[in-house]
Amino acid sequence: MANLISRLIVLMVSVPIHAITWVIWKLCHLPFQASISPKLGGDGDSFKVLKGNKEIHVRIKGYDAPEYTQQGGKESAQYVRNLLEEGKFKVIPVGRGHYNRLIVKIRLEDGRDLRKTLIQAGMGWDTSRAIFKMHRKARKQKTGIWAYRQNSTPKQYRHAH
Repeated sequence: MANLISRLIVLMVSVPIHAITWVIWKLCHLPFQASISPKLGGDGDSFKVLKGNKEIHVRIKGYDAPEYTQQGGKESAQYVRNLLEEGKFKVIPVGRGHYNRLIVKIRLEDGRDLRKTLIQAGMGWDTSRAIFKMHRKARKQKTGIWAYRQNSTPKQYRHAH
């Protein structure tokens, strides 16, 4: 036992603290199965999920939906709810954001990425610009919220209201 403790001390001294912090964060934020909370809250990009009996407030990484009171906001939020109510889904934590929300990627039960599915359906903005072609195609075809004339992004809308 003393040998194990001395090895751990040597490891802790020789490994940079940021590496140890990263390992601890990763261990505490492993992917998990979740279901949608009955108290969904939020708009189409941030909402509450259930991990067992624990309610967790999450935000989709690289995606911005219209605010609930913005044109297309209710439609976008309902579209997300409908997708997530289909069953369990996998939540993959990638960080923490404003209001201490867990920033996540979500895989639907059938394996689809939630963000890509929402962008293809025209339900919001790709803020990562990683799948901008999907975003542009949805806008051009006036899919989802793009059927409305969008005068402002959610960020611009929040600042104005």
